[in-house]
Amino acid sequence: MRTLGSALLLFILIPAARAQQSSLADLLADKVGLTWIGVDYSAARFTPRYEFGPLDQAGATFFNRWNMLFESESAKYTPCPHIKVKNCEMFTSYVEDVNMAVSVPEVWNKPELQPEGVQELVSRYKTDDRPGIGMVYIAITYDGKALKGDYYVTFFDMSTRQVLHTERVSATPGGAGLRNFWASTVIKVHEQLKGIRKKLQ
Repeated sequence: MRTLGSALLLFILIPAARAQQSSLADLLADKVGLTWIGVDYSAARFTPRYEFGPLDQAGATFFNRWNMLFESESAKYTPCPHIKVKNCEMFTSYVEDVNMAVSVPEVWNKPELQPEGVQELVSRYKTDDRPGIGMVYIAITYDGKALKGDYYVTFFDMSTRQVLHTERVSATPGGAGLRNFWASTVIKVHEQLKGIRKKLQ
């Protein structure tokens, strides 16, 4: 009877847990909020190495300098006006641990991240303390010769970390200094969110 009771309890709890997962439809209907957690650089390839001297010297802390910039100049770097949802916030601390775990010598020769690898990255985030939908920009490649930054714009459920939508986008960098030069690509990705939002409907 105890085994049967446990099985029945599990049968009841699993659908309940699934029912709590937020959907993109909930987001677009403003039933749940959106949290942009910044840029995940943990799978990114940077090329050529000589174009990224400050990163080479500073190591993984440079990744958090980018995310700290997005927070400190939030009026400039917020995606919220572009995605057009009622409740939108930015908390880049969620990607701090995964970025700091990167060994910078690996970033020069990493294989290019494929879409099927996105869920594994998102599963590492400790976002279950916030409700609603999360959005992360997963950096794929910063190419100093091609002058192009590639990202997977990824939406996921904050509590389950289940990926709901991911889409590859590209942006051209510009500006003074390595940090600002590549940070500008984030603004240009923001500008593509209006088109991405239409695909979510």
